[in-house]
Amino acid sequence: MESIQYLQTTAKNTGLYVTTSVLCIHNFLLGFCFVYAGVTMPYHQTGSFGYILMTEDQITWYISLNVLMILVGALVSSPLSEWLGRKRGLILAHVLHIGSCIIMLFGYSYSILLVGWLINGFSAGVGVILPYTLASEISTIKLRGVLANLNNLCQNYGMLLLYGMNMIIPPQYLLFHGITLSLLFLLCSPFIVYSPHWLVRHGKVDEAEKMLRVLRGPDYVGIKHELKEVLAVTDENSNNKSCMKRWTSRQFLIPLGIIMTMFGSIGLCGIDAPINLYGPSMFAEFGFTIPFQILMLFIPTGSAVGYTASVFIAKKLKKKNQFILAASIMAFSAGLISLSYYLKDLSQAESFYKLCSQILFSIGVFGLMSGYGAGYGSVTYTIPGELLAPEDKSIGGASAESTRMIVTAIVLKVYPDILDVIGTPIMFMGHALAIILAGLFVFKFLPDTDDKSISEIQALFKKKDKELV
Repeated sequence: MESIQYLQTTAKNTGLYVTTSVLCIHNFLLGFCFVYAGVTMPYHQTGSFGYILMTEDQITWYISLNVLMILVGALVSSPLSEWLGRKRGLILAHVLHIGSCIIMLFGYSYSILLVGWLINGFSAGVGVILPYTLASEISTIKLRGVLANLNNLCQNYGMLLLYGMNMIIPPQYLLFHGITLSLLFLLCSPFIVYSPHWLVRHGKVDEAEKMLRVLRGPDYVGIKHELKEVLAVTDENSNNKSCMKRWTSRQFLIPLGIIMTMFGSIGLCGIDAPINLYGPSMFAEFGFTIPFQILMLFIPTGSAVGYTASVFIAKKLKKKNQFILAASIMAFSAGLISLSYYLKDLSQAESFYKLCSQILFSIGVFGLMSGYGAGYGSVTYTIPGELLAPEDKSIGGASAESTRMIVTAIVLKVYPDILDVIGTPIMFMGHALAIILAGLFVFKFLPDTDDKSISEIQALFKKKDKELV
């Protein structure tokens, strides 16, 4: 491991930086897809700017079914990317996205609009894990965490960009923003390299060597060492794990269980539901004198600030400590949001309570999103590329993302009913509890992967496998 890591310090990573730059465009589009429903929901609630008027029941189906389609797309992306490759899988996702936007542009009824939005969710699901998988397979050991964070960061700047565009261009033209990003990605896609790991698994070792030379530079002397490690891990795992045996091997199930638990906790922490999807409507409820279209920038700005900070935090803290720090910030912020809703209920009697509730809500939302970006989300999405073996990354990442989508879809559908029963203050205390439990789980079970090679991480789980037998 030390020799490979040392040799990689001599590489000229121009090809790596070019590929990751194009992936940034893809992640900007994912950010657009993830918050488009939340940004446009107020227009559907009022039927303004040419948006179809929806009932509350239609809105909940519109949102929750889209999440389920992201789940389907994420599950399909695993076999699809193993068949087509990471690069072609990404291209297909953007072709589907453009088609979905065209359907939505001409969706003059709820049913047509819903069909387009579901295809949009499927395309996002196909593309959601692929940038993380590809980045982990082409990255150097030192840059592995940085590139995973870069994917997260670009997604959140994509969200921020859509919120900003909502203030600049007429809302009825927001879909053209997504189409433009997809067209730009397709134009730049020839500059994306094929995954050397994928090429090795398909018996294309010579092509894998060529891709590594593109990624590391023509004079890089560590190519044979990297190929040897990839071949060794691939051969060992292919001998030990058939498709069915994978699902009975603790070497796969232990890291997958850790990853799925962390991803599932995202659906319960308050980020997806309600902030990303109901956030704009929540800001509108608090009666700010400043237009809520401006104030709701707290949502993407907080997330972008958090992900930007995570790049520097990751250099100082190990991933486990980074996650726990971020979870602490999020739990405190969820408590502030809970308190803000409690004061909001008293604001009709006292204007002072109204002002306090507005301040606490804004700080709480910003803190919740910042904490998510600073470690809760950034560490979670980095882990699949580090814990899983090369041939397991696609199916493992898809399974983890599916866990998040299943939990999120269930929460979104029942959220209005739960609020009617227990109220928003208690709901956000529940989010805080879920965050604390996730932090305790990570403290107990997440292993240290910092600066470890593929073979070292696999050896770590072999040791755990023997201990459990």
